[in-house]
Amino acid sequence: MYRAAPGAELAAESIHKDALISALKKELYDLQDREHEYLSLNDDVHNCESRYAILKEDKERIESEHRYSSA
Repeated sequence: MYRAAPGAELAAESIHKDALISALKKELYDLQDREHEYLSLNDDVHNCESRYAILKEDKERIESEHRYSSA
């Protein structure tokens, strides 16, 4: 039976490891991008919630002032 030379097996293993490393690096970069997107969206949500709270307080203050001025 024919067997590959020992160097060929090492080369194939090296190619396989390089491909695996490349795939894992790509996955890492993709996950980092997704994390940045998540953090950005989380900041947007926090800003919207803060703005909503301010607007709600302003509305309540205006309604309260209106009630007292018309009484």
